[in-house]
Amino acid sequence: MNPTTLPPTPETLAWAMLAEAEATDAVKSMAEDRAACGGLPAPSAINHYLYWIEDEAEIQEANFETLPEMYADVPPYIAFLQELAGRLRDLGFTPETPLEAVDTAKVKDVTVPHQPQDEAVDMDFINKRIIAVRVMTPEEAGWMFWPGHDLPLVLVLEDGTVLFPSADEEGNASGTFMAIQNGQLFTLTSE
Repeated sequence: MNPTTLPPTPETLAWAMLAEAEATDAVKSMAEDRAACGGLPAPSAINHYLYWIEDEAEIQEANFETLPEMYADVPPYIAFLQELAGRLRDLGFTPETPLEAVDTAKVKDVTVPHQPQDEAVDMDFINKRIIAVRVMTPEEAGWMFWPGHDLPLVLVLEDGTVLFPSADEEGNASGTFMAIQNGQLFTLTSE
């Protein structure tokens, strides 16, 4: 009698897919880097990786729609991520957001604002006064999934708009305001 072989479980198949995606496109590394940049726990389950895969696909799609000439080589990567996410969903997995993995007792009543690609922002800043220059609050940093230390300065306009520097358009890390005044370069600090 031949011993019967059990079919692979959905989890076994999903981990194999992620290993293959890592070998070809560094997908697991991307998810781990994105979590680290946001000060969040490293993905440890298929659901966590699925969250970051779908998020990356959305970001890359928004980048391509905004600047198609700059992101001309991105559509195959977007299609790859979307196909991988679809295959993981077909196995029964659903994305688990980073906040679901964080101790929710420490995060109370946090409302995350819409992402930049979600809706148009009134970019008419001309003649609006800056009424405050302050350090970003931990709550504001939480909206960006940034750690609560080493926070950037923000400019607060009279209509309540808060402007802040970011390392890139994806919001992967905070940035620094720079100024040129009388032919000299300065870095603005909170001190």
